Amino acid sequence: MQEPSIKEILREGNLSEGWGVPVASNKRHYFRATRLTSLCGKWLNTCNFPLERKCDPDDCPTCRERKAALDDSKNSKGDRLGECSP
Repeated sequence: MQEPSIKEILREGNLSEGWGVPVASNKRHYFRATRLTSLCGKWLNTCNFPLERKCDPDDCPTCRERKAALDDSKNSKGDRLGECSP
């Protein structure tokens, strides 16, 4: 069976959301279900690693800052991307 293409993954909504450690990375990065890359833009969401909802002190600082900004903007609507405090 052939692996699905990136277009198929996006179309079918098969991306996961949360913190994960991509291969060759020493830090966890935050991935959204609506984007192929991490919030910092340096890593591709391949769906080949487990994702967690909670933050860790070793998370990517750029992802953490951008996620906090997203949480702040969504907090007024009562929608949180997961608890995270720097």
